[in-house]
Amino acid sequence: MGCVSDFREDVVGSELLMRRVAENYRKIRNTFRYVLGNLYGFDPQRDAVPFQKLEDLDRYMLGKTAEMSTDVLRWYDEFAFHRIYQRSTTSASSSECFFISMY
Repeated sequence: MGCVSDFREDVVGSELLMRRVAENYRKIRNTFRYVLGNLYGFDPQRDAVPFQKLEDLDRYMLGKTAEMSTDVLRWYDEFAFHRIYQRSTTSASSSECFFISMY
């Protein structure tokens, strides 16, 4: 539960919270499994597309991914694990899943 809440504050736990954490974990895991599964057989030397030739949606998602990566690395340095959890949960269950449904 340390990554769900800001561990620098008092942390309250409950069965409902644990169920919610488990459900969010499954969403995150399944989203990453789906995305990584689509990379099977991808060879950057053979399959890479120059950024300028990507579709608008692909460029948008690359930008969002880069933004999330920058935030997550900063939060690790700050020990803000709850922020990483919150961002991962939001990303796995929000509009960014729109991208998955498009393909």
